[in-house]
Amino acid sequence: MCAPEYPKIYPLLLSLTALLCSCGRDPRAELDEAARKGDLAGVRAAVAAGADPLMQLEDNGRQAIHLAAWKGHLDLVRALVEEYSASADERAVVKPSRTGRVEVQVDSTTRKPRPGPEGTLMTPLMETVNESRLEVARYLLGAGADVHAQDRYGNSALMFTTYSQDAGMADLLISYGASVSGICGF
Repeated sequence: MCAPEYPKIYPLLLSLTALLCSCGRDPRAELDEAARKGDLAGVRAAVAAGADPLMQLEDNGRQAIHLAAWKGHLDLVRALVEEYSASADERAVVKPSRTGRVEVQVDSTTRKPRPGPEGTLMTPLMETVNESRLEVARYLLGAGADVHAQDRYGNSALMFTTYSQDAGMADLLISYGASVSGICGF
């Protein structure tokens, strides 16, 4: 009796194992995890598995671009904007859907949030400024992020620099036209 030829079927077994292990995984959870880690290949795999790169990943309305900006993953932020059409001004807005799941509701023509229950209204720029991620902030501003946008409490990106005491970030925002009016009593 001949011995089976394992080397020839080994790649097939690996592929089958990977397929079986991926069954039942939530593409939304995969996208969330990959965005937090800055894993561009993971984001692309989650999108290929059916995740919408613009879907809400958290109950407060944050999307992959918010998470990537918050964590400082410049390559992922760039890919989300350039490959997946994520907006540098995307607002974290929430609204319950008919199924009870909370999803971002955005007007498809203007890309502006539709009226409804609010989330944080944070933009990716605010997320990155809050964490002092200068290179990501510079990219987002170059991609058209609104330096004057405010969160649900009226805080602008420049206001977040007062919390972090990041003078370099404040200078960058001011160079893009951020107003110091209303900051610290001015």
